[in-house]
Amino acid sequence: MLLTGARTIFLPHRIEKWQRGAEGERLTARALKPLESAGWTIRHDLAGQYGNIDHLVVGTSGVFLLETKNWAGCVRVADGKVIIVSPEDPTDEWTMDVGSRVRGAAFGTSEAIKSLVGRGAWVQSVVVIWGRFDQGLIEDSRVVYLHGDRLQNWLTSQRDRISPADVNAIVARLG
Repeated sequence: MLLTGARTIFLPHRIEKWQRGAEGERLTARALKPLESAGWTIRHDLAGQYGNIDHLVVGTSGVFLLETKNWAGCVRVADGKVIIVSPEDPTDEWTMDVGSRVRGAAFGTSEAIKSLVGRGAWVQSVVVIWGRFDQGLIEDSRVVYLHGDRLQNWLTSQRDRISPADVNAIVARLG
């Protein structure tokens, strides 16, 4: 639904879904922005081997591939899968395996870095969730699921994994 002046325009469901997703990506970009002044390099909306990469974050703590999700409903993670409960009907839930896609994208990104700089770098898969996610942070099956409000603190709390020289080499190749 879109309100314009005195009229209400009902948008097709797929357009509302796309708008919700785009808003989630803007929220993630806004949460990441302060990290740039702290020396992190952030790229948004990159073409990847396994589809679009929403955000790629590089710093001495490592390389992080972020997939942003802005789902309606209540979200929880169990057994490596995302479970979403409909806000309209609490008995209606569905399961998504977003983790395997994000892990594949992280592997492809790691391989691309290896071919560009001559050595690999671990790429951490992260699913950033906006909306209701009471668990807040789940590290499961090589994927981190976290609420967007926790993103900045979580990234800055990670230990250093790569040298500044390797960060510079990776960033130089990213363009």
